Amino acid sequence: MLKRGFVVISVACGFVVASFCAQKLMPVPVRHQMSKVFSASEISKIEAMLDDTSRKGLPVSHLFPRLQEASVKRVKFEQLVEVLEKRISELERADVLIKGQISKGYRSQKATEDTVMLAELLERGLSANDWKRAFVFMDKGMYVSEAIDRFKLVHILRDGGIISGISDRMLKAFFSAGVQLTGIVVDFALDYPSSRAGEIIASGLLDGDKVSVIKKALKGAHRKEAVKEIIDESRREKQ
Repeated sequence: MLKRGFVVISVACGFVVASFCAQKLMPVPVRHQMSKVFSASEISKIEAMLDDTSRKGLPVSHLFPRLQEASVKRVKFEQLVEVLEKRISELERADVLIKGQISKGYRSQKATEDTVMLAELLERGLSANDWKRAFVFMDKGMYVSEAIDRFKLVHILRDGGIISGISDRMLKAFFSAGVQLTGIVVDFALDYPSSRAGEIIASGLLDGDKVSVIKKALKGAHRKEAVKEIIDESRREKQ
């Protein structure tokens, strides 16, 4: 009887500890903000999701701003759960992809930051295949953060409509040049977009051209297409 009682007490304590751990994961200000919109049981479910994610060794702190945002916007609980499940899924994918490259000889200096950054890229459309392809152009021993930094730049071009896909030539170009130099060129391409911008950047980086040379080519292609558009528009008006 005593043994049975001990088991009951132990189990009960286990629930208390689990609940306490879950609450500790969520900062007090975040929980307070959520309590204005969601019920205690709904908040408990969110805390359980965070606790489960943390137990898997995945970072959860970057989810807190999303929780606050959802509270401010008074998002429905079902929608919040759906968003969290998707983000947690991307964290799991990112964790697997990073560990896959570490097993092949690459390194991760800031595991939490790398996982969060890669998860965000996956949400923006980076495919697992593109991620794996990139390491063909990286020497063993390099940090996965170097791949992440370059994919951020690639996706800036894609989000800006400069490129539609990520070719091997584009990957090779971005991984052959320094991040700072590439970033300067990418920012310039957003100011002077053209259908040839992606190819101009890739060729310039692979050929080791100076930034000024690449900028000149980007500006030239932009002006040429702008003039053509004006001429075409004028012709349409005359028809």
